[in-house]
Amino acid sequence: MSSPAPGTPRPRGPGWSRRHLLGLLAAGVGTLGACSALPTSGEVFTGGVISDDDAQLVQTAEGPIRGAGPEVIVQGFLRACAAGFSDGFATARSFLFPTLSETWNPTEAVRVYAGSTAPTVKQGPNGAVNVAAELLGVLDSTRVFTAQPDPNYSESLSLATTSQGQWRIVALPMGVLLSSSSLAASFADCFLFFLSSDCTRLVPELRWFPRRRLLVSLVEALLKGPSPWLAAGVISAVPEGTALVGDGVKVDGSTATVLLSAQAASASPRVQALLVDQIKGTLLQVGGVAEVVVTADSAPMESSAGLIASTAPSAGSLVGIAGGEVVQGVEEPRSVLVNADVLEGLEPRHPALGPDRTVYLVSGERLMRISADASEVAEAAVLGPGAVLPPVVDRHGWVWTGAAGALSVLNAQGARAELDAAWLSGAEVLDLDLSCESERLAVRYTKEGRTHVGVAAVRRNERGQPVGLGEPLALDVAAGWGLAWQDPVALVALEEGTDGVSMVRRTLVGGTSSITAGVAGAGRVVADRVGGDILLSDGAGQVWQRAGATWRSLGADVSDLAYSLS
Repeated sequence: MSSPAPGTPRPRGPGWSRRHLLGLLAAGVGTLGACSALPTSGEVFTGGVISDDDAQLVQTAEGPIRGAGPEVIVQGFLRACAAGFSDGFATARSFLFPTLSETWNPTEAVRVYAGSTAPTVKQGPNGAVNVAAELLGVLDSTRVFTAQPDPNYSESLSLATTSQGQWRIVALPMGVLLSSSSLAASFADCFLFFLSSDCTRLVPELRWFPRRRLLVSLVEALLKGPSPWLAAGVISAVPEGTALVGDGVKVDGSTATVLLSAQAASASPRVQALLVDQIKGTLLQVGGVAEVVVTADSAPMESSAGLIASTAPSAGSLVGIAGGEVVQGVEEPRSVLVNADVLEGLEPRHPALGPDRTVYLVSGERLMRISADASEVAEAAVLGPGAVLPPVVDRHGWVWTGAAGALSVLNAQGARAELDAAWLSGAEVLDLDLSCESERLAVRYTKEGRTHVGVAAVRRNERGQPVGLGEPLALDVAAGWGLAWQDPVALVALEEGTDGVSMVRRTLVGGTSSITAGVAGAGRVVADRVGGDILLSDGAGQVWQRAGATWRSLGADVSDLAYSLS
């Protein structure tokens, strides 16, 4: 089978392709995925033929019909907008008055509605034409997709006749209105890769890019830096003033050569190597690209820094409670981390495993710490009255949990980190989970009577201590319960279904969402943060694992399951 043309995003699936990931690790490149989603096992989704050159799927639309009335003109304009990313919006502009055609910016905002529900177009008594649609979300000028909290959208378009008596649009909002299918045809959802605060991990950010000139668009966006919501917790190795020169990105067979300006050559060898990793991680996700060469002022840059990729957790990272003991794994054989004798007098719940193999667990209002060899059991902190959220230990050894609605972050000695996070002031924290590289926190919280879900970047000092949270990127999953990272850019949560069957909603951070049936009575969801594995616990104590299109029972004798961070 021949390789896809460069610029073709690889197929989408629910989990990582282990073969692809291992190949990248062998090459020393810490890349995390593929354009159009986190890749390639399981069901395959495609979005049409995509190419980085002009030999791609082209959409067309007709221009204005002579003598057409206002409603027909607006309907034709909407169709032309859907084809605008193929013809540079030339046809869409032909529906506008010349003065508006010069100032209208179609890419300032892309408003996306469900493809199954076409917008309604109706002329009002004042002559203006109203367009109404049920929005899924908005893609802004930085190519970040945000779910729409209020799906009811309407816009008013004013029209006037030209000197030839033809109706044309004279006033309309900036941006375009596209169906979800048109979005998939015109855009590829891809990842830009930035650096964790300690420069040891790659952190992905999902953005949407027009399929034309995809490679160039990806590098241009990478050079501009992360989105404001992510910038608080990541860094970029791009030297100030660095830009693409000449053709920007040249493709020869399966090799993409990135042409950077002289500013990149002025960086230290270490910074150059980190920048190369960012660029390689970003471009190797694109189908047909097997090798990336980066040059600065026409000279090759330093080779990869060999960043640590976020790999799928081992089976030993799954811990739970069984028979009053802390165990690893669900199915036999499994091992005991902390036996019942050590836990005598405690009510062990919600175990979590730290990077040094220290075990943390909840007992009533207390957070307990148990050394790796189980020789020491100590009270790490008293968290306060009410339910204590299952703790998560980040890769720096900080424990994230909550009690009485307040977020708590503690070190091994129980000292609390003071977080600068004004948006959580007055909020009640309901659920939380950390991403695979520990740089992004997902939180479900209530504030002023409303429930929200947001993902915020974690700001750390030079010792890895959390010191604050960036402003959150809002996600449209507030109606459910439970929250878990399924892979580096996707969260899963539970929602009410019919006949007592809970539904599992998967939402891309900066992208769209989908929903599948779970199991009856599911009350908790956990996931492995990288490999796509999802576990559900029901009211009868059964643990269920997603297996293809169905769920299989793993047994009923292990509770409070949690995946540990690597």
